[in-house]
Amino acid sequence: MTLFHVSTPFVYDTSTLMTATTLMVSVGSIGLISNFIAMFVIYRNPLLHNTFGLLCFSHLVSNVGMLFCFTTWPVAMILNQDNDLAHSLAGKRFGQFTIIFWWSCIIAHLAISINRYVSIVFPIKSYIWFTVPNTKYAIFCIWLVGFLVTIPYFWHETCYVAFNAHTFQWTYAENPCGQFLSLFDFIGGVILCSFAFTIDMLTLFRLREANNVIIQSISPNITQSQMMGLSTQTAVEAAKRRKTEIRFFTQAFTQCIVFCICLLSFHIFTLLSDSIWWQFAMVTMIWILAHSLDGLIVVLFHFRFSLCKNKHLTSTMMLNSSTNRVETTHAPAKF
Repeated sequence: MTLFHVSTPFVYDTSTLMTATTLMVSVGSIGLISNFIAMFVIYRNPLLHNTFGLLCFSHLVSNVGMLFCFTTWPVAMILNQDNDLAHSLAGKRFGQFTIIFWWSCIIAHLAISINRYVSIVFPIKSYIWFTVPNTKYAIFCIWLVGFLVTIPYFWHETCYVAFNAHTFQWTYAENPCGQFLSLFDFIGGVILCSFAFTIDMLTLFRLREANNVIIQSISPNITQSQMMGLSTQTAVEAAKRRKTEIRFFTQAFTQCIVFCICLLSFHIFTLLSDSIWWQFAMVTMIWILAHSLDGLIVVLFHFRFSLCKNKHLTSTMMLNSSTNRVETTHAPAKF
C-alpha cells in the first residue's frame, strides 16, 4: 500500500496485465498452500499444542486473509482496468479487511516475540502469564485492535484504502484522512516491528543463560542423593528444552526479519525508481511474498517433527516450556 495515487490514465497491453496477475496469483497461491500446510503442521505437532502454537495459528490466519485479499479483488481489477469499480464500496471494503489482517499480523508478531522472551528468560513466571486461557484472550484482543483501527474506514467517502488498477498498488485516499491513515499505518508498523526486533535481540543474548535458569528453578529442598540421581535426567531435559526453545525462537526471529525487510522495501526501496514494475515489485509483490514466506518458515521449522510424530506415545513426564506445566503424556495434546 502506498500514499500516492496516480490519476494519469495508463494503457497496458494484454501481456503486461497477464504478467502482473500471473505473478500475483502464482506467488499468492503458493503462499496460501504453505500457510494451510503450516496450520496442519501446528495441528499435528504436539510441541506446538501450546501458547506459542496458538499465537502462530492466529498469525497464519492473518496471512491467509492478507493473501486472499491480494490475489482475488486486485487481480480482477487489473484485468478489468476499471478504476471506478476498483474504488467502489466493495473495493474499499476489501481494503478495510486488508488493514484488519495486516494489523492482526504485526501485533501477533510482537506477541510471539514476547512469548519467546518470557519463556526463555522467565520460565517460572511464564507458567503464570502464558496459560492457554490467557493466550486465547490475548488473541481476541489482537483481532479486536485490528478491527478498531479500521473504524475510520467506515466513512468510506473520505477515509479508505483501495486497489489502483492502473498502478497495481493499494492506495490511500488523496485527502487529509487518507494521509493520516497512511502515516498511522506506517508509524504503527515501524514501532511494532521495532519492538519485536528488539525483544528478539534481547532473547538472542539471553539464550546462552537458558540452561542455568532452568536448573536453578528446580526446588532446592531435594536431598543430595536425589540430586545425584536426577542430575543426569535434569541435564537431558534442560538440553531438550533449550533445543526446542531455540528452534521456536529462530522461527519467530526469521519471520520478524522478513517483515522488517518488507517495511524497508515498502518505505525506502520504493524511492529508488518510479518504474511501474519496480513499484509493483517493492509494494505489492513484496507483501504477497512476505506472507507466503511466513507460512513456509513454519513448515520448514516443524514439518519434519510433525511427520515423525509417534502415534503411540508412551507415558512420559514432559516439561513443556511453552505451556509451562509438567504433564503426563499418553496422547497428543489438544488445544
